[in-house]
Order: sequence, then C-alpha cells, then structure tokens
Amino acid sequence: MVLVVVSVIPSYSQKIRGSRTRTLETLSTKAGILKLIRIDDFDISETNWYATLNGRTVFRTYDDVFDSVTFHTVFKNLGNSEAVLLQIKFNPDTCEFRVINIPLSGKPVVSGPFGFCGPSIMQEGRRITFTFGSKQKVKPLVWIFENGIVKKEQDN
Repeated sequence: MVLVVVSVIPSYSQKIRGSRTRTLETLSTKAGILKLIRIDDFDISETNWYATLNGRTVFRTYDDVFDSVTFHTVFKNLGNSEAVLLQIKFNPDTCEFRVINIPLSGKPVVSGPFGFCGPSIMQEGRRITFTFGSKQKVKPLVWIFENGIVKKEQDN
C-alpha cells in the first residue's frame, strides 16, 4: 500500500470558504510584478499577507493582530537589484520593517525585521540608511541596506 500526501495551497484568486482575498498593491520591477495580497480567513479570525513576485511567494506572514502590511518605499538604481521596504503595522504606533531585495536574476531575499514607526530614509547611490528615533530625545538607531543586506550600524 502506498500513501500519497498532497498539500493543496489555494491560489490567490481562489475563493476559500469564509475568506476574502484582495490584491492591495502592485509594483512593476525590472524582475517582474510584485504584489501585496491579503487573505482574510473569517473562519479562524486570521489574516494572511503575501508578497509575490510573478506569482511566486517571496514573503508570507499571518496573524490576527496586524493593522496593515504595506509597501512603504521602492528603491531603484541599486545596480543589479531593486528593493522594497515592507512595513508591518501592529497598531498606529507600533510597526516594524523588512527589505525585499529583488535581484534582476536569482531569487528575492527578505531581511529580518528591524526598526519601528517613523523612519528617516536616505539613499546615497546603492546605500540606503534608515534612521529610527531621530525625533525623540534618545540616541537614534541606524540600519544600513547595502549589497542586498540590512545591518545595524554599530555604536561609535
């Protein structure tokens, strides 16, 4: 006897009982079409968020507490790639970010979470600086995106 297990993941356009699927944002990149898709599953009170490039999932998160997930900023002119800053907002005052690095060839890479709401962003050539907390009376936290990698700037 042979047992075959098949896992079926619904396509983004497929209606799931007790759910609603919406494409929230669509961006054109050199590597293809990047979409942000939200699937609300009313049966279990959960929201699934997908970032897809040409129909393939590059990032997925799910929870019942997110206020929103958005493409915050698009960065062009990074040499052989482009990047999108993804913002995950938990409520109006709490959020985190990830960078989706989209190379012209190869697979997109998504950074780990970093930062909090209200960044100051500066792009100098292929280097992007994210500064958090510059408006508060605390020492700001600085993260650098360069060569496809996000790193926290070390304290001097």
